Amino acid sequence: MKITGVIISWAVAVLMVFDAVMKFVKHPIMVELLSNIGYQESDYNAIGVLGLAAGLLYLIPRTTVLGLFMMTGYLGGALASNFRTEASPTSHLWFALIVLMLVWIGALLRFPKLKGIFSFPLK
Repeated sequence: MKITGVIISWAVAVLMVFDAVMKFVKHPIMVELLSNIGYQESDYNAIGVLGLAAGLLYLIPRTTVLGLFMMTGYLGGALASNFRTEASPTSHLWFALIVLMLVWIGALLRFPKLKGIFSFPLK
């Protein structure tokens, strides 16, 4: 299970790095997507740095929890931005949601102790 978690985590991190690079080089597809949901071209580098930092922190075992919560916020922001505008197709919402689920699945498989976050003893 741990190997599966590592593979999922690396896949998500590679996706985050690719996403950041696309923002840094201002690829036309990324410019179109971000401008459709209301972001200025001056914001792309900051968004890219946040995504890159979250992805890298997520991979380092000692900072996985910090990266996990940063990626949750980052992808939650992507979901909120797409919900806010109706300019982007529904597939963007599903993609962000699936990546967010993979982030959590990868972390929970890598570090089973994280499952304790979800245990709520009722006495």
